[in-house]
Amino acid sequence: MSALKLQWSKQPFFVEAVIEPSEKTMNINEVAFHNFFKRSQFARCHLFEDKVKEVVETCLNINNDPNIGTQIITVAEARDAEFELEIDEEEMSAVVKVTTACHGKTFDFDSLVEWLNNNKVVDGIKEDAVRDFLKTIDEVEPGSHLEAVLATGKLPEPGAKTEFKCLVPTLLDRVLKPRLKDDGTVDLIDLGTIDTVQPQQPIMKRIPATPGTNGFTVTGQTIMAPETEETPFELGEGAERSAEDRHLIIASRSGMPVIIDNGMRVDEVYMVEEADASHGNIIFDGSVVVKGDVSNNVRIEATGSVTVGGSINSATILAGCDVAIANGAAGKKVDEQASDDYSGLSCHVTAGGHINIGYAQYSHLEAGKSIHINKQLLHCRSEAKQSVILGQGNDRKSKLIAGFTKVGESITAGEIGAPAFINTQLFLTANSDEGREEIAQLKEKMVPIKKQLDQLYQVQKSLLDNKEAPDRKKKLEQARNSILSLENDLAPIQEKIKTIEKETQENLEKCHIKVVSKIFPGVRIHFGLSKIRISEEKGSGKYIYTTGKIEFTQE
Repeated sequence: MSALKLQWSKQPFFVEAVIEPSEKTMNINEVAFHNFFKRSQFARCHLFEDKVKEVVETCLNINNDPNIGTQIITVAEARDAEFELEIDEEEMSAVVKVTTACHGKTFDFDSLVEWLNNNKVVDGIKEDAVRDFLKTIDEVEPGSHLEAVLATGKLPEPGAKTEFKCLVPTLLDRVLKPRLKDDGTVDLIDLGTIDTVQPQQPIMKRIPATPGTNGFTVTGQTIMAPETEETPFELGEGAERSAEDRHLIIASRSGMPVIIDNGMRVDEVYMVEEADASHGNIIFDGSVVVKGDVSNNVRIEATGSVTVGGSINSATILAGCDVAIANGAAGKKVDEQASDDYSGLSCHVTAGGHINIGYAQYSHLEAGKSIHINKQLLHCRSEAKQSVILGQGNDRKSKLIAGFTKVGESITAGEIGAPAFINTQLFLTANSDEGREEIAQLKEKMVPIKKQLDQLYQVQKSLLDNKEAPDRKKKLEQARNSILSLENDLAPIQEKIKTIEKETQENLEKCHIKVVSKIFPGVRIHFGLSKIRISEEKGSGKYIYTTGKIEFTQE
C-alpha cells in the first residue's frame, strides 16, 4: 500500500514525487499520474516524462512491500521562459523566438522592451506587436515555441522631384481639347483665337524639390535618404527667369508658348488658314499653325511645333517639337516593293517631341517621344522613342491594324490586328539600336587586337614546341608580355559589350504591349531579337519579355 504527493524540492526549481507506505491501497498507472500532475499546483512545470514510469513502478513496489519505505523521485522542474533574438543581415527586422515558461519567470512588457534594447534593438519596436506576443505567451501551453517580428526598420523615403507647372494654355492643349459648338458638338477644325503671351507674362512655375526622409535600422543606424537634386530651368528662346522669383519663367517676347523639357520657350508664330499648292511649302524658324487642312505634296518645316486644325493628305511635316493634328493623316503607298516595312508611303509626320493625331492611315509617323492616336492607326509605319498609345489607354474601340510599329517602351491599343490574318508587325527595342551600333563598333575595334593575339599565340606555341630555337627564353618572355598587354587591352572592351547587352536585356523586360480588348492571329511581335507570331485570338492582357522569352499575361 502506498500514498503519493508532490512537493517542491529543497533544490530550487525542482518538483519531487513523494511515495510512502500507507494503509490505503493506491493503484496508479502512467495515465493516472499525468492526470494527477495536471490537477496539481505544479501543472505548468516541465514534467520529466522518463520519470513517470519510475514513479508508477515505485508505487507498485511499495504496495507489494511496505517495508521499502518512503521514496522521493524528482519528476519536474520550473523553467523560465527562454527568449532568442534574430536580427536580419540588413538589420531591418528583429524576430523574437520564445520557449514559454514552465511555472517560471517570463517577461512583461517593460522587461521585454528592456531586453530588446540591451540586445541592440532600439528603434522600430512595435508596441502593439509586443503586447499581442505577450498575451499569446500567457494563453498557450507551457513549453510552447512561438516567434514574432517585434521591430522593423524603415527604408528612407525619397523627396519629391522638381515639378514644372505651365501657367498658360499651349496650342497643343487647344488641339487636344477642341472648341464646343453652340449645339454641344465638337469642332475639330476651328482652333478659335490662338492664345499668345506678352513680354513679362509668367508662363511657367517651378515647384522646388523637397528633401527625402531618412530611414533607420532596428539597431538605430540612420539610413540616409538619397539627395534630391534641384532640376534647373531650361530657358528656350523668348523666355527668361523672373528677377523677382527665381522659380518663375516669364516671356521675353510676344509669341506662342511651347513646353520643352524642364522649361518653356516662346515661339514666333506663322499662321495660315490652309496649306495648299497655291500657298507653297512652309519653312519657318518658330511654330506653325494651320487652321484648316494641309494638302497633297505640301511640306511644312518648323523649329518649334506644328499644329493642324484639320487633316493632312500626302503631305510632309517636320517639327523640332510637337506635332498636333486635330483630324488625321492620310497617304498612300508609293513603293509597292517596300510592303513589309511600310517605308514607301506618301504622308510623313516627324516630331522631335510628341505626335498627337486623331487617326492615321498609310502614313509614316516618327516621334522623338510618344505617338498618341485617338482612334485608328491603319497600314502605317510608326516609330517612337517612347510609346505608341491608341485611345486614352483603356479605349477598347481603338484599333491598330497592319503596318510596322516600332517603339522603345510600350504599345497600347484596344484591338491589334484584324480577323483576316492581316500582317501587323510590332517591334519593342528598348531603344537598343544605339547599343547595337556601339557593340558593332567595339567588335570592330577588337578585330586587329584578336588578329595580333592569334599571331602571338602561334609564335608562343612554336617556341614551346621547339626547345632548340635560338634565344628561345628571351623570345618566349617577349611573346608572353605582348600577349598580356593585348589581353589587358581586350578585357575592358569585352566587359563593355557585356554591360551593354545586360542593360539591353534589363530594359527589354520593362517593355510591354497592352491589349485592352483583343489581339488577332497574324500579328508578329518582336522584343529585341526574340519574336513570336500570334496564332489564335486572345483577349485583354499584356505581352512582356522575361527570362529571355515573350509571354502573355491575361488581365
